This record gives sequence, structure tokens and C-alpha cells, in this order.
Amino acid sequence: MENQFNTAADYFREYFNNYLTVEKFAQDFNFTIKQANSIISRGRTMHNKQAKQEKKFNHIKKLQSIGLCVDFYDLQKLEKRSQKLAEDCCNFLSMESVTFQRRETRLLNDVKKAFGGVLPEGFKLNLDPRGYALKIDFEGNTNLLNIKTDFGGYGILVPDFK
Repeated sequence: MENQFNTAADYFREYFNNYLTVEKFAQDFNFTIKQANSIISRGRTMHNKQAKQEKKFNHIKKLQSIGLCVDFYDLQKLEKRSQKLAEDCCNFLSMESVTFQRRETRLLNDVKKAFGGVLPEGFKLNLDPRGYALKIDFEGNTNLLNIKTDFGGYGILVPDFK
């Protein structure tokens, strides 16, 4: 069989899509079984990493298409801070406390900075620690963007790309 593959990820995709056994894959590419297993394992890891990066890239492009130009890394840090605030409220921090008010204000100001000084229309800060914290409501039109949504239909600004 002519070798048309450049990376282990290419070999993995070939194996995944066209082979039932490692033995036949190894035979067709003149690998030992041990080599084939190693290539498939490394290829699976590479493929998954590439897929995750592609999902992230596509999500950022969708956000940019509606004018939400932000540094995704900054948003990820803000999502973690928001989730920590939600968790603290659940465990010990009263929402009426000065500490909570100060942390929430600081967080919202940082989110505004990330979006160029203004919170996007429909922005929601979810303080339920069981889900994502930074969300957006496009008045039911989130599916037009095809971004990930929660069960309530809110767009998730910083999804986990696993």
C-alpha cells in the first residue's frame, strides 16, 4: 500500500476509519504489531489534540462574527474566577456580604475590559457552581451562531473543549 500519511494522526484516522484489526493495519503498512499499536496510540493523542484546537478556533471565530473580539485565554481565566466565586457563595460566602459585592464588581469590570469596556448585550453571570458561569443570551437565537448552549438555551462563552 502506498504511504500517503505524514503524521501519526493521519495513520490513526486511517486505522479508525478503515480497519477492524491492528494486525491487518500493521500488515498493510509493513509495521510490526508493536509499532502499529504505538503509532495508533500516538496518533489518537495527536488527533484528539488537533480536534480540540479546531473546536476552540471555530468557537472563537463564531464569537468574533458577532463582534465579540476577545482574548480567549483571558476569558478562560475569568470563567475560572467566576466559577470560584459561585463555589464560594455555595460554601460560605453570603451574596449580601461586602466581600461578595466587591468580588462580583471586580469580576464584572474585568469582563467589561475583556470585551472592550462594555458588557455584550445579553451577558449573564451564572452563580450556580454546577455549570458554566459566563453566558450570553441572544434572545433565543444562539442556535443561529451554532455555539454550545446550556439546558436553558444560553450561549456558553467559554466551553470546555473535551
